[in-house]
Amino acid sequence: MSLTVIIPTKNRYDALSEALKSIARQTVKPQEIIVVDQTPNYHSGREEAAKLLPSSIHLNYIWDPKIPGGAIARNVAMESVTGGLLLFLDDDVTLHPDFLERLISAYGEHPEATGISGIADNYVPPGKFFYYWTKVFTRGPFWNDRFPVYWNAPHLSGPVRVSQMSGGMMSFKKFRINDTRFDSNLRGVSDGEDVDFWVRLKGTYFIDPRCKLTHHFNTAGREKDHRTRRHARAYTYLYLRNRQSHKLAYAWLWTGWLVAAAFGCALRRQLRRCALCLPAIAKASLSDSE
Repeated sequence: MSLTVIIPTKNRYDALSEALKSIARQTVKPQEIIVVDQTPNYHSGREEAAKLLPSSIHLNYIWDPKIPGGAIARNVAMESVTGGLLLFLDDDVTLHPDFLERLISAYGEHPEATGISGIADNYVPPGKFFYYWTKVFTRGPFWNDRFPVYWNAPHLSGPVRVSQMSGGMMSFKKFRINDTRFDSNLRGVSDGEDVDFWVRLKGTYFIDPRCKLTHHFNTAGREKDHRTRRHARAYTYLYLRNRQSHKLAYAWLWTGWLVAAAFGCALRRQLRRCALCLPAIAKASLSDSE
């Protein structure tokens, strides 16, 4: 099965270099790598990237600072894909040497799969508050069934059927995607774009805990907003895009955001900040309705 790796990047050449080195070390190598570089000022990224890869891998390095975010960068890459299997990676990950081999093997085990993802070996399990908050307030289509896979990954031995995958390491069969694309209206860091893509694709998805990588969480260009506000923004975007029939589940999720904000302020003994936190959450969520 021919494989194309797609990596959007911006201002993170050191991280990108490590990602490319890990791909060059794979036991099964991809047919091509498409890098979509949105770095404002030209640099020698194309030339340096080519030095890191064996000649057997075709490198398509697209430098275009006018591309306004990851969603559109992925769409640009998809227009020139040659492989039958597409793997989207963040630029700050390094793959275990057998990641691609195990990924292709998983597709052989599950020919019905539209997409398969892996796991990060440095995933940190959530604290008790987030664990129980998730259990209580995320209902219906807002429940993230990736979490149990992450929490129990050391005890799993094969692919697990899920409704959504991990955005920084998701793969798809090209022929199943057809003309489906990421939301081109999104700009910059766009939380929720990956989930929206999977929902519209209406496929069959798996996470295989045998496909491992390390996510280094490079902070350059990352969204630095508070986690609760980012969560509200992402899930409101998803609600407005394709989940408006689940009004009660969304209202209950709003209750959860209010509880999380109040708990955070109380924990820091700054109850007066609730008057600022709650409007900020509302603003973050409603910004995606425009």
